[in-house]
Amino acid sequence: MKQLYPFDESCNLTLSISYKKDIVCNSTQNVHMKNVGKFPKSYLKMELRKGLEMIYTYYIDLSENIEVDDLDEGFRKLKQDLIQAKK
Repeated sequence: MKQLYPFDESCNLTLSISYKKDIVCNSTQNVHMKNVGKFPKSYLKMELRKGLEMIYTYYIDLSENIEVDDLDEGFRKLKQDLIQAKK
């Protein structure tokens, strides 16, 4: 992310990013979802916090493994939503 966007180390907000790729579910409860191809292959989660207070959460299931474009899209959505919330 630091290659995509400049971040200010003195900012009092923390952006946490987590993801998982190549998700495999061994549960028999989801067998119908796996059979029709609707089971996600990866996910992306971004959380923006001020101290312990949650400011914003972004989460998306992806049908393919996560790529840089997915990070870029998620960050743009985060920025857009925060700008809209200020209005």
